[in-house]
Amino acid sequence: MEYFIKEKDGGLESDQLHRNKFTTNRIGKVSSVLYKKKPCDLLPFKGKFPLVDPNDQKVFLDKTMETHLFKDCSDAIKSVVVKAEKIVFIHDAFCDFLDLKAMSKADFKSKNPKTKQDLLYSFLFSNCMDIGVLEI
Repeated sequence: MEYFIKEKDGGLESDQLHRNKFTTNRIGKVSSVLYKKKPCDLLPFKGKFPLVDPNDQKVFLDKTMETHLFKDCSDAIKSVVVKAEKIVFIHDAFCDFLDLKAMSKADFKSKNPKTKQDLLYSFLFSNCMDIGVLEI
């Protein structure tokens, strides 16, 4: 499954879908989570992080530059990028959920663990997801 990450002020969705075919565009949207040990400060994602080891960053980026179209990337690169897209997609959706609750990220972080858990389950339920979606 792939996750489409909308660009803020990115123009028409059809234009964004077209740009999404390009490797550099896909990498650019998820670069913030590729190399982090904790890819999200709001949600408890589980998995092996960072998705790209910092020692392998240059090799990873060199490999991604070899292909213009994302569909032509190796399966290993596609897998890493799709995992990162999943993290960014769910994180952005959770931030939108907090906005609907008129709650800032700082407000959420300051809540007690039980309240955070309740908000997380409310978010997951309202988006027809289960806790397993946080497994990367």
